[in-house]
Amino acid sequence: MKVGLFVMLGGGVGALSRYGLMLLFTDLSLIATLTANISGSFLLPVLMLRIPNTWPQELKIALTTGMIGGYTTFSTFSFEVLTFFQHEEWIQGISYGSATFLICFVASAAGFAYGSKGRPQQRKHI
Repeated sequence: MKVGLFVMLGGGVGALSRYGLMLLFTDLSLIATLTANISGSFLLPVLMLRIPNTWPQELKIALTTGMIGGYTTFSTFSFEVLTFFQHEEWIQGISYGSATFLICFVASAAGFAYGSKGRPQQRKHI
């Protein structure tokens, strides 16, 4: 119950932040979605790798699952791509979808690299 409350609070902060982007880019909803997804893709690995182990687990979950989860939006991205397809704007839909995926993947890799800086490497046992 306590963890759920933290996730809800973090999700509220994330959703309000994304709403702020929508207000900032009023006529450019694709840019607002893309900005949220790129920055969230960068921030999540940074937080996952940089939040100290001494922090309460509830706070970690509030920031990652809650805030970043509420801030990023796969559902809006999917809707936007499908809207292009519905209007038979195939090139735009494929371009936007592919570019979003690639840019977010690169942002996530950059966040992972930044978050890993200065941390001792850990071996993954299979």
